[in-house]
Amino acid sequence: CPKCGQGAPKGLTVCGNCRAEVRTSSKFCWRCGADLSTAVKPMIFDDRWSRQAEDLAVRVDDQDVEGWLTKPLIIEHGTRALLFQAGKYKGELDEGRHDMGGFLKRLNHFMIDQAASVVLCDAGDVTIDVENGGLWTADKFEVGAVSRLVFRISDPEAMFVNLFKGRSRVSLGDLESQLASEVQMLLVGIVAEENVEGLVSSTAGRDRIEAGLRETLGKTLGRLGMELVQVRFISFVSPAFEELRAKQGELKVDQ
Repeated sequence: CPKCGQGAPKGLTVCGNCRAEVRTSSKFCWRCGADLSTAVKPMIFDDRWSRQAEDLAVRVDDQDVEGWLTKPLIIEHGTRALLFQAGKYKGELDEGRHDMGGFLKRLNHFMIDQAASVVLCDAGDVTIDVENGGLWTADKFEVGAVSRLVFRISDPEAMFVNLFKGRSRVSLGDLESQLASEVQMLLVGIVAEENVEGLVSSTAGRDRIEAGLRETLGKTLGRLGMELVQVRFISFVSPAFEELRAKQGELKVDQ
């Protein structure tokens, strides 16, 4: 339905996992069993390839390589398309219009008659905010932290093998959740050695934490085929400390 988006009972759609043709009224794919309510929607439509804003990367596997690689196409703004065969990186397309005949000649040992995969991902640097809580300072205040991280894809083959792991879609939220545990382990040890006022009010402790984040997350992201570009900032907040500081201010005013 063009108004509410509900699938027409007798209409047809495509499974986002295996691309089999299924009825829009189906809850599961007849070929691969994917839950059609949550499976990623195909991002390749005729001559236009795109991805959703919340997606870090979307993987599309297709047997009909010749069908979508032998005609001109458009890569949506902000998106790049990485091509793989048998897990090996063969080349990529940047955003814009492309004449596929010329592009195919530039690919590295690409077999037009064999199945291939396309990974649609962000064309530039990606920014995520990682939130952590339950951190306790040396003077027994609980604090929370927000880290803003900037990264980019640097090793397509490592990303293809280690990031997806059987999934067809990896959202920014998925990556944030994965990195949050790494950041948590780092912060627990460092925050425990700092007083809350130093964390909340000064930058000395933050410089140490940012250096630790670069080292720890650099290794983790490297395994996922990405590199850390920048730790843009890390900030701490402690409601209990702010409440105490407010009461101390009121007391000084009263005095």
